[in-house]
Amino acid sequence: MIADADGNLVVGEESYVIRFEAGELPPVNAFWSLTVYDKDGFQVPNELNRFALGDRDELTLGDDGSLELYIQSEAPSEDKMSNWLPSPSEGT
Repeated sequence: MIADADGNLVVGEESYVIRFEAGELPPVNAFWSLTVYDKDGFQVPNELNRFALGDRDELTLGDDGSLELYIQSEAPSEDKMSNWLPSPSEGT
């Protein structure tokens, strides 16, 4: 199981933002990605058929060069859709 910044178990009922400051994306030699799985280890069906976000996606950077990824069940505002990874509406 995964915990949030406060040490609480990550659950579908909550919304999360993962923020990378400008120039501080994951330091990898190949690629990085973030995937949401349900409690049984399966990818979560969603309206976008989007199962992961990563460096090969067309992500939108903030004006300051930062990157924010939105993990939540409800769609964010239109300007954040490219950075949205849908999560289940309930469960861990």
